[in-house]
Amino acid sequence: MKKLLLLCAALLWGSMMNPLSAESYGSLPVEPVESDETEPITLRIIPRFDVEPQIALTEGSKEAVRSHNNLDGTDGFYSNSSVYTHFEGDIIPGLHFHLVNHWLAGSAEAIRSLYQWTSDFNWCDFATLSYEYEGFTFTVGKECLAVATYEYDPYDFDCYYVLSSGMWNNLNCYQLGAKVAYSFSDSKEVGFQVSSSPLNETPFSEGYLSYSLYGFFDKEEDEDEGFSYRLALNAMQFDRKDAAVPGSKSNFIWQPSIGLRYDINDLYVGLDAAARFASASIYDPTLEVPEADLSPIREGNIILNFGYNYDDKLEFFARAGWEPVSGTYTYLNYAELTEDEEYAISYPNGRGFLGGIGVNWYPLEDSQDLRIHAVVGGSNYAQALSLNFGVTYFFEPLKLFARK
Repeated sequence: MKKLLLLCAALLWGSMMNPLSAESYGSLPVEPVESDETEPITLRIIPRFDVEPQIALTEGSKEAVRSHNNLDGTDGFYSNSSVYTHFEGDIIPGLHFHLVNHWLAGSAEAIRSLYQWTSDFNWCDFATLSYEYEGFTFTVGKECLAVATYEYDPYDFDCYYVLSSGMWNNLNCYQLGAKVAYSFSDSKEVGFQVSSSPLNETPFSEGYLSYSLYGFFDKEEDEDEGFSYRLALNAMQFDRKDAAVPGSKSNFIWQPSIGLRYDINDLYVGLDAAARFASASIYDPTLEVPEADLSPIREGNIILNFGYNYDDKLEFFARAGWEPVSGTYTYLNYAELTEDEEYAISYPNGRGFLGGIGVNWYPLEDSQDLRIHAVVGGSNYAQALSLNFGVTYFFEPLKLFARK
């Protein structure tokens, strides 16, 4: 914690050495900067408040839905309500910092775990230092696991859990590590990342790592039309060895992923897909696993998405997903085993389905700083329909002190 406080102090001191900015934040990855220029400091405070009542779709889901709707804050009724801070800029030319935290959470359980440093989401999403030189970027810190699906790239405050895949919700995306990337332009890069495995209980606690090789080739930001695609291969170390059982060992879950997107002015369509597989020899022999469950390709997800932006005031979006599972348990379940070795995620008949629609409304006349959203979605593994309503405000306090 002392090291983190020293880092924050250094970043704040660096911000005093740079001109204040009235610019909006940008999407990852950060645009390259010239060696003799600095990117101005930006700070955003982003309160978001959600409510998410649910409707049970089956008799078996009524008890869980009733608990969710109790409004006592012990469950997820308030979804990802939080207060975020987003802080980035250059300390010196070419040396960039990026810090995204959220300080509150929508449920009592989430608040208890928020300030514990685990592999799950906690109070710190991004905390990186990046140095750029001759097209190369060297990054250390905590950032998003390099998965090629487009739903893995947005910030937590831009996501809607109800429309996110099981992979996004359960394969913990924010990990400590290091990365080297080469940028061909502001929106095209290839890279290699080493980080803590998302299947560790806490970062590096079991000594397991994740390796990612990726290429992101998005259309240029100033182009209204264009095709974008992403490719990645993740190798995530996986703990299922037992010293008392001869032949049991740890290995890697391999995850190839691809993201495709096409933009036509204010309309976009996209496809995200990923698969997870590994040698059956990694399964813990102490578990009674049917022979039919020893397929190396155990699960995956295919997500179709659509969006339309009307006059920068209304954004309509829709998503439909299919998440097949081979056998009675999944790699995602392994990340959340209970003490009784029972699995935290259930896929009826080995097939997961999700889908829904939503709208973002920006009511302010000259900006998109205020966002009001409504989302309706459901899944067969939750066996419930979720209605998510909320408001998000993007406030830049440094603008108040910027010179005219």
